[in-house]
Amino acid sequence: MNNQMIPYYIITWLGVAGFISIVLTFPIRAKFIIRKAGDLIVPIKKKTVALPLMIVLFSAFLLVILFFKQLSIFVALITMLVAVLGAAIGTQELALHDKCGLYQNGLVGATHYLPVKEIYGIEELGWSKEEREEHSSNVIHIITDKKGMVPFICEDEEQTKKVLAVLIEICPALNQKY
Repeated sequence: MNNQMIPYYIITWLGVAGFISIVLTFPIRAKFIIRKAGDLIVPIKKKTVALPLMIVLFSAFLLVILFFKQLSIFVALITMLVAVLGAAIGTQELALHDKCGLYQNGLVGATHYLPVKEIYGIEELGWSKEEREEHSSNVIHIITDKKGMVPFICEDEEQTKKVLAVLIEICPALNQKY
């Protein structure tokens, strides 16, 4: 092994360490999120695990490529970063896929947790009838302080109405037009 290969191996092993730490810690973080969210009020249908599982597997494959194919340092760095980012996205979806819903203290989507205290508006409440007909009936557009507009996807229109009603019940200030 020559001295020029040392940075390449450092990048490769950092990617592997990042991948493993992300895969091992996301289930723990999911438990923390659910504990923080409180009691489940309205469950949202479980999403399929095929796509996030494929993302995690493809990310692992990218790291394996780094061991068998000699790439330039720059390409190896980009490949490692894409693999770690893919692992984070896929693992987060896998960890939260069966926990989606409206909880006592917030909303849990496939990839995020929105505390009720960060929500300051619901875009749909200010729409006219024509605007509601133009948009999907199973998506709630939530306006937050930190993340801007975040779509929250429900199973169907009936569940969307139920989630909206319970959200307004939990936080009556949301009933104002945005």
